[in-house]
Amino acid sequence: MFKPYAKDWAIYRSDKISKVKKAPLVKKFEDELAKYNLDAIHIDIIDRAKLHSYKNTFVYTEGTPNFHHFICSKGAAYAPISGMGWAGNIGAYNPFEYRYKNYDIDRDVLAIYRDTTNSKFDIKRKEPDLSCLPDTFDLFAAQQPMSVDRNHTQDALKYAKNKKRHVVFSNHPSSNDSHNWDVFKKSGLTSEYTHFVTDVDTNALVKRSSRIFSACSGVNFLGLLNRKPTVSYRNLPWSEVSPVIKNATDEFTDWIPEEEDLLRFLSWYYHDLCIDISSDKWRDKLCKKVLT
Repeated sequence: MFKPYAKDWAIYRSDKISKVKKAPLVKKFEDELAKYNLDAIHIDIIDRAKLHSYKNTFVYTEGTPNFHHFICSKGAAYAPISGMGWAGNIGAYNPFEYRYKNYDIDRDVLAIYRDTTNSKFDIKRKEPDLSCLPDTFDLFAAQQPMSVDRNHTQDALKYAKNKKRHVVFSNHPSSNDSHNWDVFKKSGLTSEYTHFVTDVDTNALVKRSSRIFSACSGVNFLGLLNRKPTVSYRNLPWSEVSPVIKNATDEFTDWIPEEEDLLRFLSWYYHDLCIDISSDKWRDKLCKKVLT
């Protein structure tokens, strides 16, 4: 059974106009999906405690960090999910099947991503004043640091202090979380190695940073595109080429995937997993995916 969700999708995000503006794209995808007699559901309205019950259901969602790169897969495989993720705090359901390993490499795949905004909600943010930041720094892309990501944020703060590495903590542009950094300052977790920025262009910070980490942010994908060491605390759709960690002090290194492996993954990710609804033949691709 398929229940259209685009209207409720917009209502749920009504406090963020940048998100509401994207609702027509959700409807566009759903209108096409509705043509098939499918058991399908948007990832927002799944029962997060019962992942097993969706093994024969197409779970669909908008993409990250590119909104128009939709994912529609049985059992929610590789589909990004907000907040704590599924039961067990695993983030996105990544089956770690390494399906990309036998996929042909598209040598132009990086150009495809370079021609996109790589900004999910197209929020314009100011260029960072690099003169106020250290010459060398790592980037922690905060999402909900005061709530569901609090433990991960605290671990990132400890990493900066323990490893004596400068870390820039950048706030999320559309999070409902307060990003009250004073709470961490009062707790004694901050140090000369922690730096907080607000409303700054993340793409610019990624290009300037040495390493990138987050709880489960799409910023990590930008790190991969820029060939930076990138890790997350929870599973992401691309965690097969970007490690998932528990303790940054002990586990965060300068490892990056081999270039051929990354290109193979990105080729599979774009051409096989994602459905780019800005492309000419996306409807054919969706048809093939749901009928195969």
